[in-house]
Amino acid sequence: QNFRAGDEGRYNAREFTMLEWARVGAGLAQIEEDLEKMVRTAALAAHGRAVVDYRGNKIDLAPPFARCRVIDAFEAASGLSGLDFSAPALEKVLDVLKINVASVQDSAFLFSVAMAEVQKKLGFDRPVFVQDWPDFHSSSAPARGGGFVTRSELYIAGIEISNGFPTLTDATAQRRSFERQQHLRRAAGKKETPLDQKYLAMMDDGLPPGAGMAMGLDRLVMILTDQDQIRNVMAFA
Repeated sequence: QNFRAGDEGRYNAREFTMLEWARVGAGLAQIEEDLEKMVRTAALAAHGRAVVDYRGNKIDLAPPFARCRVIDAFEAASGLSGLDFSAPALEKVLDVLKINVASVQDSAFLFSVAMAEVQKKLGFDRPVFVQDWPDFHSSSAPARGGGFVTRSELYIAGIEISNGFPTLTDATAQRRSFERQQHLRRAAGKKETPLDQKYLAMMDDGLPPGAGMAMGLDRLVMILTDQDQIRNVMAFA
């Protein structure tokens, strides 16, 4: 069970259920395949078929799911090309999407606002894993160069279902990432959070390579039962 105070909405609840798993020695592709099989099995259990109807859309939940990069999703949604995740480029995306931002903001904020709109267009024919995220949007995923990290999120019918990435085993890189996140919190006027020193110490001792995924169970049940509010699939919403 997860708890997030003040986080309520169509797809969000203050208390919700996550299913998390990880495997030592596995790569991200293997963890994605785990989820593909899991989603298909759930669809068969609920309906006896892999194709489900969700809010008027027929969605094929049979593997393999689609894959695309975050930047590809932004370019498809905006019609722009040659984008990057700089603040000026993201401002152009928001302008095309007709989203007004009151004042000058940093890339991390602009990205979050734009992604909330871009994701509404993802995964309506079949689920899609969105990969290659900007490094400022992730605190524990390993870098892949060029300002990106290796990370994968699954979207079905515009809803984020899961988030996964390989294990970051470099303690120095993790400290830098935590410090960058603290800087972003300070810049946004938010309270700093204590660093997880036990986790960092464990990384110093040596953490084996692997990969893991976290899936929103309630959101998957929403898809399988054709519900448009997360509270409709929760016992005590």
